[in-house]
Amino acid sequence: MGAGMTTTLVLVLILAALVAAAVYVPRYRLRRALRNVVLSFRAQGATSPKTAKTLEELGLARSGNPFDALLRARDYRPYALRALGQADILRAGPEGRLYLSEDELDRSPLKGFARIK
Repeated sequence: MGAGMTTTLVLVLILAALVAAAVYVPRYRLRRALRNVVLSFRAQGATSPKTAKTLEELGLARSGNPFDALLRARDYRPYALRALGQADILRAGPEGRLYLSEDELDRSPLKGFARIK
């Protein structure tokens, strides 16, 4: 095998690795964010309308400075909150508070996707 062929093969392998990372890294980070959000609700006991909490109380509110986001990796918790809300796992309680529906979580395919116990 010539030097040109070896260089081409190495470039193709690097490109394949970059494509694989572009596909799997966001999935991994979303799974982790889903688990962390569910754990936050459980740790605070926000699992019923009576014990519903605000995002600030749960530690899930976004920071106010948009320039902070430029210096850190993307936060996938807002995506996790949106996915859980769309699946009706997160429900609105009184006064704009949220709670986790364990029954709905058990029935949801998100539980298997995120490997939530």
